[in-house]
Amino acid sequence: MGHRDEVEAVDAEFSKHFDNQDSASVASMYAADAKLLPPGSPLVEGRDAIRAFVDQMFAAGARSLRLNTMDVIDAGDYAIEVGNFVMGIEPPGADPIQEVGKYVAIFGRQADGSLKLVVDTFNMDASYT
Repeated sequence: MGHRDEVEAVDAEFSKHFDNQDSASVASMYAADAKLLPPGSPLVEGRDAIRAFVDQMFAAGARSLRLNTMDVIDAGDYAIEVGNFVMGIEPPGADPIQEVGKYVAIFGRQADGSLKLVVDTFNMDASYT
């Protein structure tokens, strides 16, 4: 299986866990010392902090996530993904919206052979109601 196939499989699993509002499983997609660089927020470092950040996203109304791989750069034990996303959000007391954006994710091969996120950053293009 090539890096692109592996990355797309990880993305599908990530979206499934996100849609199920399962922050522990979302966080398990990251390496223990991973770094998340969300827009408008400080660096989030480590799996526990990432889980807490994802819980905050869910509390703010994040409900669904569709990831689309645009490119994967094979870098040996690493894969660098460039993609775009659509996130469905149902903010408490407000109309549902869709956030559309893009991301760069760096995956690293783990000792057990799995591919996990080691660096993840994203930002939004626009909100659509």
